[in-house]
Amino acid sequence: MIEMKQTLFLLLIMVFLSANGQSPDRKVEIKNPGVEKQTSSTYTFKILPSNNDTWCYDIYRGGEMIIHQVNIPGLPGNDGFKNKSDAEKVARLVIKKLKSGEMPPTVTIDELKNLEVLEKK
Repeated sequence: MIEMKQTLFLLLIMVFLSANGQSPDRKVEIKNPGVEKQTSSTYTFKILPSNNDTWCYDIYRGGEMIIHQVNIPGLPGNDGFKNKSDAEKVARLVIKKLKSGEMPPTVTIDELKNLEVLEKK
């Protein structure tokens, strides 16, 4: 019984201290800065050389790099895309997903096949 009273007492002190630290006229606004930036910024990309004579891409939001993709998403290994065109197709898909609010902008194997980055079997 004493242990329960001590626990209740500590709980009341914690509630009092947490409520006492906030002034009633202070407003707290919670924002998701990533989503806000996605809707108000311009996305761009750059295609760059990568490992083993392959290609990768960087995606920028408002001039700030947000993605550096050195390998083909969804595939094992560290090699990038076989050509610049493939890297560009996927970079454009990722930007489309970012603009629609998809975070993270995952790329599936089926999407890579539809873009003809991977062979359809």
